[in-house]
Amino acid sequence: EPPAGWQEILQGIRNMRASEDAPVDLVGCEKAGRFLPEK
Repeated sequence: EPPAGWQEILQGIRNMRASEDAPVDLVGCEKAGRFLPEK
């Protein structure tokens, strides 16, 4: 069962993201995981 209030939280996130980019959009998130050891 989803947590209480999840729809309001999701709408808040959408509102914040609509106004500007988040830092993760600009600072190299494409490199995430590159330095993890191979399995």
